[in-house]
Amino acid sequence: ELYDMLATTACKELERVGKRPSFKSKYILQIVEKLAAAGLRNANVRNLHLAAAECLESKGEHLEIVKILRNKDQSYDLLSARALLWLWRFSSRQSKLKSVPLTEKKKFSSWVEAFDNPSKPLVVDFGCGMGVSLLGLATICDDSDHLDDVFLQSKEGSLTNFTRWRQANYLGCDLSPLATGYAQGIANRWNIQGRLQFV
Repeated sequence: ELYDMLATTACKELERVGKRPSFKSKYILQIVEKLAAAGLRNANVRNLHLAAAECLESKGEHLEIVKILRNKDQSYDLLSARALLWLWRFSSRQSKLKSVPLTEKKKFSSWVEAFDNPSKPLVVDFGCGMGVSLLGLATICDDSDHLDDVFLQSKEGSLTNFTRWRQANYLGCDLSPLATGYAQGIANRWNIQGRLQFV
């Protein structure tokens, strides 16, 4: 895949030039942040993180990030603060649409086509933007058993008593085709498009 090749090439380049004084620490951080914002999370990215940590450590800068990059239990991915900040900066520069362009085509003609199992409950996020909330909810539920017992609370009490997050489909809606295209690309890359769709 293109992103795997990109991560491998970036890792080799960091190993080649990352420790040079002329190669600034901010360039290393930008590489790591942009690949995290692209939703990469595989062995190639792990190697890139280790190479970036080694380069930053040799420069004696951003040592708090070095710890995160080296730690197998912590992740520097799409849901990391710096990657989310990068996404926010990017999305805040985009023009805001007031309506959906007439040229936009439907992705599917019915909900039955949209999800692997359309009989599951549907969680909808209107105005989802880049889809990070739904991507996080859909993947954190995959990685964690304790979220099956979670329910949302407000001052008025329970917003919902729905506790089977793994047994749900997710739909993100936004006016921006750029934002939903980005989010759907990540969902496809993470292989969760059978229960997470963006329109």
